Amino acid sequence: MTRRAFTLLEMLVASAVFVIGFVSLFALFLAGIRYRKLSEDVTRSSLAAASLVAEFRLEAGWENHPPYPPAVGAAAPSEYIGDGFAGNGVAATDSPDILYRYANQPGIWYRVTQASGLAGLDNADTTAVRISLVVVPWSGSDSQLTFTQIDRQLQLGAGAN
Repeated sequence: MTRRAFTLLEMLVASAVFVIGFVSLFALFLAGIRYRKLSEDVTRSSLAAASLVAEFRLEAGWENHPPYPPAVGAAAPSEYIGDGFAGNGVAATDSPDILYRYANQPGIWYRVTQASGLAGLDNADTTAVRISLVVVPWSGSDSQLTFTQIDRQLQLGAGAN
């Protein structure tokens, strides 16, 4: 008796090997998409952070010159908290929750959360300012973005629903 076909067991084993291989390749593809998006976000955020710090450096020390309103003396490091620009007529918001839209790169939001002199003091005579800058790539048409909105949408908080 000659055999001309595969047995049911052989077909099941071959199908299982095929399904395992297909699922593994599909998972690898999905991981590739996820990491590509993550690397894009990290690249855009680091580029925006470098650009923002360069803009802060260019603006620092020009608080007493046009087109800004006249200020009294140099700006203290705490005046950089918020949008990162001291003495430009835009006061930092009362809420530390609000992020600012970065006009030069769509979809980028930022906030200076802390600023101090190198010695840790809030002295206007300091020559260098240490800042903590938060940069978030967040696409959408929102006119305002807050840390609370990000927390709610990503369900980061302990009590998030």
